[in-house]
Amino acid sequence: MMSVLIIFVVIPGLFIWGMVKVANWYGPGYMERRRDEEIETAMRLGARDAAAADRIAQQIIDEQHGR
Repeated sequence: MMSVLIIFVVIPGLFIWGMVKVANWYGPGYMERRRDEEIETAMRLGARDAAAADRIAQQIIDEQHGR
């Protein structure tokens, strides 16, 4: 009896649960989420590059003024 319950209820239930998870992850909004992640990464990298450029500029100014 228990094996019948596992075969006909638990296994199909897990399969359907997994399919719903995959459909929700790759379904509507997937490309928008991916684009948003790329924009966020570009903004983070841009901020890091801007901070590095500021430090380099300050080092050049310090060298020119002999500090």
